[in-house]
Amino acid sequence: MCVVNGPHEPSTRSTTKANINVEFTIAAFSETDRKKRNRTDRRIQEYSMAIQKAFDIAVLTSLIPRSQIDVKVHVLSQDGGLLQSVINAATLALVDAGVPMTDYVCACNAGCLQDDVLLDLNNIEENDLSWCTVATLGKSGQVTLLQMENKVQMERFETIMAVAISGCEQIHTIMDDTVRRTSKGFLEKLKVR
Repeated sequence: MCVVNGPHEPSTRSTTKANINVEFTIAAFSETDRKKRNRTDRRIQEYSMAIQKAFDIAVLTSLIPRSQIDVKVHVLSQDGGLLQSVINAATLALVDAGVPMTDYVCACNAGCLQDDVLLDLNNIEENDLSWCTVATLGKSGQVTLLQMENKVQMERFETIMAVAISGCEQIHTIMDDTVRRTSKGFLEKLKVR
């Protein structure tokens, strides 16, 4: 679940551009081990920083100077692909909030199973395979985030990366179609009134 508040007046002094503040929480019941994680947990801090850096490139912070954008993420279920799901949800939440962006930030993960490359891994596959998460800017394909926690051979890495970028392109198409269809329906409702 992702909510965007802002842009609004910042809690700290801001300079010539907007600040993106990411709050990331994971529900204790979302994992099988039911471990409660607080904000000082290393994994949560890493995810918050990764999300913030992925959106620093896409959000046009110079258009809304001296302001703050709060992105609040609450993870209710972890079935795999946590970071990519959060980035995709945050992208749609920012679009819905009307925050100016250059393009969608689309994320996908891919992993290598022997000679095959798998796209959009679940939790079991993530535990057993070498994989990476990639986030790109929609049409340009510029990589805004690359996270890899396992070792992999260089030849396989190039293949995994290509498949993940291809998955990001597919997600971009789906996001763009959904946003256009939703906004078109909203505009038609306004015309009826």
